[in-house]
Amino acid sequence: MNDSSEIQKQLLAVAEGLIEYRFNVARLLFGLESAEEETEEAMMRADLECAIVDHFDPLLKAILQVAGGLRGTLLEAALDLAGLKHRLHCVRAALPVSEDEDAMLDGRIPADLPAEIKLSLVAVIDGQLDLAYHNLLRAIRC
Repeated sequence: MNDSSEIQKQLLAVAEGLIEYRFNVARLLFGLESAEEETEEAMMRADLECAIVDHFDPLLKAILQVAGGLRGTLLEAALDLAGLKHRLHCVRAALPVSEDEDAMLDGRIPADLPAEIKLSLVAVIDGQLDLAYHNLLRAIRC
């Protein structure tokens, strides 16, 4: 293996470590195992994770650009998906809450516009973005 590919491999390992680091910091601070929980603490954790990523983002982007290659590009795309997922969670959290929202979200009564948007956002986040993010990470590790 030449020096260039060894350096690229090391840089990508550093970038992956920084991404994992942000999740570990949030886990420690909030004592949560899953960011998928619909609690106030989970939302605070997601906000903290994104704040950490925003702080490290220039460093991560620089590392990924220097590392280059397919794995670097895929890792950068995975990071972008994580940011998009958080932004959509924030949009969902900002929508007004109806007193009948639980019944609307369960399909027991017709949904109003905010509930419809929430249902769509959940479908996109859980059904598409999570899958895409995990598939990219799996491809990176191959």
